Amino acid sequence: MRRDPCDPYGVGFAVPTEQSANQLFIGTPEVRTSYMVYDTTPEGKAASMSFVLDTAVLIFARKPNPTRRDPSFMKTFRLMDKYMVPGSYLRDDGRVEVAKFDWSEDVKVVNSAVASRLNISAS
Repeated sequence: MRRDPCDPYGVGFAVPTEQSANQLFIGTPEVRTSYMVYDTTPEGKAASMSFVLDTAVLIFARKPNPTRRDPSFMKTFRLMDKYMVPGSYLRDDGRVEVAKFDWSEDVKVVNSAVASRLNISAS
C-alpha cells in the first residue's frame, strides 16, 4: 500500500470543496467563493497580479435579497436613479467621441458581528 506524502500518518484528511463545504455547517447554507486581485505595477509595465486577501479568508453572513434593514455583513449603497448614467464626451483633439457610464457606489460594513477573518499560514 502506497502512502500519500501529504498524509504521512494515514489519517486521511478530507479537503472540502465549494460544493461540499455547505455540509459542514448547520442548516447547509449556500457557500460561494470570490477571488479578488489587483495589479501592483504602474501602468505601462508588465502586470503583476496579487490577491487582495492573500493569506486570509472572510466568512460572513448575508441575505440573498438585501433590504435596508437586513443583518448582512456589507452593503453597497447607490444614489437613487443614478446607478449607471450614460453619457459621452469629445477627446481633447475633438476627433473622437467617447461613450461612457457614470455610476455611484459606496460599500460599507454595516454588521461586523456576522463576519470572521481567518488568517491562513502554511505551517
